[in-house]
Amino acid sequence: MKSSVRNLDWDTPVKRVPLGNHWRILVCIMGFSVMTITFWHLSFPHTMWFLKLWCGFSTGSLLGIITGAFWQCREPARIRLTSGKFLLSGLLCFGTFTGVSLCVFAPQMRSEERVRREIRSVSPEALTSIYLDSHSVRWAITQEDLLRQFCEITEDAELFFSSHEMSAEELEISFHFRDKRIRNFHARVPSRHPQDLALQMQSGFALSEILLPGGWTWIESVME
Repeated sequence: MKSSVRNLDWDTPVKRVPLGNHWRILVCIMGFSVMTITFWHLSFPHTMWFLKLWCGFSTGSLLGIITGAFWQCREPARIRLTSGKFLLSGLLCFGTFTGVSLCVFAPQMRSEERVRREIRSVSPEALTSIYLDSHSVRWAITQEDLLRQFCEITEDAELFFSSHEMSAEELEISFHFRDKRIRNFHARVPSRHPQDLALQMQSGFALSEILLPGGWTWIESVME
């Protein structure tokens, strides 16, 4: 193994590496990337597509470089045609990206999926009240028909990924459950979704949102 590493091409700059000599590594990168992107999507089906694509490509590329390097160097004649700098830079780059994917983005997406399931499964039998705090005014909603209406809205809750979208309204909302649990959210009305309500939640290192279609329309009817 040590002799194989020493016999790699360490002279050719990475920018001038002939990719034709490394097609086995590239094939492994593409093959593993397809598999890992699929895995990330199946594991976190409702999270941001770009993050899943980035994480899947990063982890797949790392596996592809490792596997492809073994395939590439199985024949001694190919070892001297294989760029050591290309392999090392790929391992360092995609190794770092994979670490970020597994340690930062995976916990974030797991948290987003968990809160989405939690919000969509809220039932009127489990709720005792909903409190709304807006502009120093507090509303307590305890009527069963209103709680049932709100639970019908939460059944359609989806993760929301806005692009620097301003807020038309902001308020605090808290759910009180019969088992004494309390879930507090900072909520807002996105400017492009004037009838909806976005609940903000901390997911890992990021601040994520879940959108309740028609949530603001329901709140306006309660506040009248």
